[in-house]
Amino acid sequence: MSFVFTVDWGENNPADLKAFEDLAELAVERRSRFVPIRLICGIEELCRRVVDPSRVAMQKEISSEMVRKKCGEDSVLLVPHPNLRTLDVTKRSASGSVDAILDEIRAIKSFSRKFHEE
Repeated sequence: MSFVFTVDWGENNPADLKAFEDLAELAVERRSRFVPIRLICGIEELCRRVVDPSRVAMQKEISSEMVRKKCGEDSVLLVPHPNLRTLDVTKRSASGSVDAILDEIRAIKSFSRKFHEE
């Protein structure tokens, strides 16, 4: 079974790093492939997206002012991990972002399969 977790972890919060480490360890314990994907987005585009009223039902931030403040104070968590990928989604649609994520996962799976066959 595979799981996708979407979280907002920042560099300046030690609890976020701990949560990442816990999730990575869980993958090891389950003998699962762990592929952390950092999604980054330009601040103007992020502010445009965040005000979408549909985000309220998912209990997500909808204040562009809060997004600007947070982006000014912190950045997306960057961790050392062999499968870490960073994708800039500024110019991608949601479905385009999903496709890019799946491409990254396929590439890792393909490399892993090839590596283990050699």
